[in-house]
Amino acid sequence: MADTPAPPNGKKTRVAKQSLVSKLADVQAAIGVIAKTGRNTFQNYSYAEEAAIVEAVRGELAKRSIMVLPSILSVTREDTLTTIKISYTITDGDSGESLTCEWAGTGSDKQDKGLYKAITGSLKYFLLKTFLMPTGDNGIADDPEHPAREVEDEPTLPPPPPQGQMQEGKTYVTKYKVVKGEKNGRPWIRYDLEFSTGEKTSTFEDALGDTAEHAKKNNLAVAPILAVNQKNPQYTDLVELKLDASA
Repeated sequence: MADTPAPPNGKKTRVAKQSLVSKLADVQAAIGVIAKTGRNTFQNYSYAEEAAIVEAVRGELAKRSIMVLPSILSVTREDTLTTIKISYTITDGDSGESLTCEWAGTGSDKQDKGLYKAITGSLKYFLLKTFLMPTGDNGIADDPEHPAREVEDEPTLPPPPPQGQMQEGKTYVTKYKVVKGEKNGRPWIRYDLEFSTGEKTSTFEDALGDTAEHAKKNNLAVAPILAVNQKNPQYTDLVELKLDASA
């Protein structure tokens, strides 16, 4: 590698290395708005997806030889809610400098995915808040405690008809049953359903089961999409279940 040419006075100048904090500030400046491409149809709100956030940050960190290494410090579970604490160490490959901070995360799941949901949520909000990434809310942060989000998070539901009454031509959940079991040491939950049309189906998806339970309790019309199980044609799977907004 060629030596840096000496200046006219014959003395070499030393180029100061960029600090880790300075590099992180450059990363922050380089990231634009993160579009809210995810959609929670049950609670009726949009959100920035973890994959989009990671993609926006990953390349900018790599350009500057910066690594982020997570380490799980603790995991607790109460009922269906898993809470974790993670330590994130940000290291500069050029200078060897490092910064460490702790971040929490929660994930709700009736089976065994709560830990992974908590990890995803922790990383997502660690990156969002560390690099002050806007999500296109025109000044409203991607913050579940913001008053505007609290209103938005409330699902817009049609008023339920009197209990026991069903509108003609509409589909209702007439049977809702939760079946629990275990396979190879791992617990599972299945939701068995029956509709006013006489169709019977089942699903292992918690979100679909929650929607069915809500519809059954409140006597709300639904719009189900069913499909024949490819492995076992004698079974019908529930692919999608939405509340019938036209009811």
